[in-house]
Amino acid sequence: MKDKRVAFGLYVVLFMVFWNLLDFIYSVLIVKGSYHFSGGIDLGLPLAIALISGYFFFLKDKSN
Repeated sequence: MKDKRVAFGLYVVLFMVFWNLLDFIYSVLIVKGSYHFSGGIDLGLPLAIALISGYFFFLKDKSN
């Protein structure tokens, strides 16, 4: 049970890191603009997506 929670936490952290890294790469290298960090979009949205998808990937009981 503890391994599932550790995997879930690691998934959430890495999801948020890669989300922001890809957003930075898109903003600076592809669009050739400047990167603007905002808490709602750059933290809230990936956190919500990571929590929902991580629940289904790691924490949901698959025995049913």
